[in-house]
Amino acid sequence: MCGLNEEANTKVGKQKNERRIFTEEEDAKLSMLVSLFGMNNWSIIARAMEGRSTRQCRERYKTYLSPQILNAPWTPQDDQFLIEKYQEIGPRWAEIARLFKNRSDNNIKNRWYTHLKPRVQISSPIMIPSTSNVSSEGCSVIDSYYMFDQTSVLDQSWTFLE
Repeated sequence: MCGLNEEANTKVGKQKNERRIFTEEEDAKLSMLVSLFGMNNWSIIARAMEGRSTRQCRERYKTYLSPQILNAPWTPQDDQFLIEKYQEIGPRWAEIARLFKNRSDNNIKNRWYTHLKPRVQISSPIMIPSTSNVSSEGCSVIDSYYMFDQTSVLDQSWTFLE
């Protein structure tokens, strides 16, 4: 914006919170404040969290700290289910999250973009990292990856591709 500095663009009375990673101490404090004030008092909680906005506190708790959220490692079955649901309904992360037990929409979106989307191509195999070298439920394991083709995702069967 020509001729305007950043100070002129900020609202009077509002402190601009710069982005930074939550520390373990902040996470512990946030969890404690939520247990005291509940999940409907984010403005009170944010005032007690120096340098954090209401939205930052709410999103951090609901996405990572809530006991209802599962942040466990993804299984090959979770990955297959996500691929199927993405093909079925597209990038509707909140809708897909309702189909998973205890995973946030943000966790699902991040899994898709960082681990699955780079491997999903129409004419090539999809490789899903396995947690062991032991075949389970008829899945073929090669170099610690489960492999299946695009059509097998749709009929929910696993196949070995060479």
